[in-house]
Amino acid sequence: MVDYGPFPKEVLQWIREHKALCVKGNHDERVTALYRDKDQLWNVSLEERTWAHDNAQKLSEVDIEFLENLPYSIAFTMDSIGYSMQHMYNNYETIPSLHHYYSFWEQQTKEPITSMKHKRMIFGHTHRRAIHYLSNHELWMNPGSISYRRPDDPCKEAHYMTITDGRIDMKSLQYDRSPLLQATLSTTLKKRGELDVALVFFGEN
Repeated sequence: MVDYGPFPKEVLQWIREHKALCVKGNHDERVTALYRDKDQLWNVSLEERTWAHDNAQKLSEVDIEFLENLPYSIAFTMDSIGYSMQHMYNNYETIPSLHHYYSFWEQQTKEPITSMKHKRMIFGHTHRRAIHYLSNHELWMNPGSISYRRPDDPCKEAHYMTITDGRIDMKSLQYDRSPLLQATLSTTLKKRGELDVALVFFGEN
């Protein structure tokens, strides 16, 4: 939710107002850790400021506590299907087999694998859209990202998924990125590479 982007406070405000179910990601942890280290947060030259510095300096104690209190995993049932939602599996790896799937399911949900016939896991982290079936009843999915792009993915659309009556639909949406680009260019970020990354996300090319 935070780190690479010019409006972290507004994002968290939207999340809280809409009571969205969220889990903690690595960028959330990075910003909260930097916020807690006041020396590293404020005693840094303009040439060394990162997006994490920019975002952490914009957030309040309430915002940081919200991020710190997010769970790493959430389990829920919807349409008689069991779900486990967490940010990542194992760094950038994906679940290769049912054996790994079952082990991770029990680790995350604290429930035996036999508790639900139909099981689905939701991940983020890789920013790559995918629905991966390991059997007729077990799968993992990743909705992609609404703005964060991997360097080898030229697509600028917002990627997301909807689940209605158990049906998974992959969707995308074009949106005006110019306000994000202008806000990015108006920051004090000067560290080599930091602005380049944002230009990949919000620029035209």
